[in-house]
Amino acid sequence: MDTQGWTKAKILKYHKLLKYLSNPDNAEVGVEFLACEVLGYKQRNTIYSAFKCEELTEIYDEGLALCRKQCARLLRSVDLGMLKQGAAGNPAAAKLVYQRIEGWSEKIRFGTDDIDSAIERELERMAGASKDTDVGTPPVDAEPE
Repeated sequence: MDTQGWTKAKILKYHKLLKYLSNPDNAEVGVEFLACEVLGYKQRNTIYSAFKCEELTEIYDEGLALCRKQCARLLRSVDLGMLKQGAAGNPAAAKLVYQRIEGWSEKIRFGTDDIDSAIERELERMAGASKDTDVGTPPVDAEPE
């Protein structure tokens, strides 16, 4: 965010807001909470005298981006711990590592009911055809004369 032309007080408030919003331990909050609790204003609407709505949106976006970077660092340490446990022979940890890296889940089914019913229909067709011909060959239609 471009802070040129801002007063020192506004820049300090900006940094306070970014510090609070970038901390992953802090819950997502509204503008009123930021005004009263973080910046120390008595009235919640006073924040709009310091920042425009567009500026607050940019501050929220910057804080969210910084928070994601913080979380990425924490997730990396979690991933390393799971890798170590999986390499040590913990099957549950190994399964979680593969789920995270490969992006699969055993609970997701992708239309297997349709596939199962298609297989059953094909097997029934082949069983009916096997009475007349071999199982591996499709039935031959008689050509018109």
